[in-house]
Amino acid sequence: MKRIKSLISGNPAGRLRGPGGAPGMFCLALFALFSCETYDSYKDSHRRLGACYFENGANVEIALKTETDGVATRAVPGARAKSFRVYKDPHGSRYTCLFGPFWGEDGKKFFYMNREMKGVDAASFRVILGNYARDKKYVYFRDKIVPDADPNKFHAYNADSGRTDRFIYHQTRKVKGVFHPPSFKQVRGRFWKDRSYVYYGKPRLVMGRLPGADPASVRVLNRYYAADKKSVYYMDRLVPGASPALARSIPGSYRETEETIRYGKIWIVRGKISKTKKPAKAAGRKKAPRKK
Repeated sequence: MKRIKSLISGNPAGRLRGPGGAPGMFCLALFALFSCETYDSYKDSHRRLGACYFENGANVEIALKTETDGVATRAVPGARAKSFRVYKDPHGSRYTCLFGPFWGEDGKKFFYMNREMKGVDAASFRVILGNYARDKKYVYFRDKIVPDADPNKFHAYNADSGRTDRFIYHQTRKVKGVFHPPSFKQVRGRFWKDRSYVYYGKPRLVMGRLPGADPASVRVLNRYYAADKKSVYYMDRLVPGASPALARSIPGSYRETEETIRYGKIWIVRGKISKTKKPAKAAGRKKAPRKK
């Protein structure tokens, strides 16, 4: 529910409807925010304009499915249903209506969700991926302009991060610590590389470099570990003494499996070599009998 409140501004004016079949007293107990209508029944009674936008008479409103299969609606002020057009994510199968985002226009005004955007060139506007879109002048993250981003050179990695030839971005903020943005790409999971360095983390404000890691030979073992031709790394830290030829990810139900790998007959747990014994299994362990 918090996610929906953040997507549709001015929550007190929004109408939230609860799951179908719920008794009337149940709705009243939720401060009259809920009525007994499901998201499916709402869709059947309203014409869909595209994505999460629906026609309500001559007006437009957004309808989002809640976690309880109810519906949360919010009017789009000033939008005309007759001429309303929706811009969809070309990768739309990867993003649901619950998480949005969507842009639309009615020939006179341009909208992100239920908020009007000023100065957008509707003729050249295109959705790039997820939260990113562009027109002939700017790159947008939702309804915000991404600073210093060239719309002709912007590439989105995912819904919340992207790059140009000059900068790496997390949402609208520039990420620090990347040496060469044009060659910056994902190896796998949280491991990234450019032509000179290997990095760990999500592209946010600062990326951590793996000390001395070779971008050409780096391979990812699991979510936390990687190895190149010389060394093994735990996140962005070197594991001293570990041989990359012997290091391997351990499948199975061990406790904290992804933070545990095997180095020959030795176990590496959270970046430290353990010469004692393998970690206990998280599933299938026998409990000690209780003393009578």
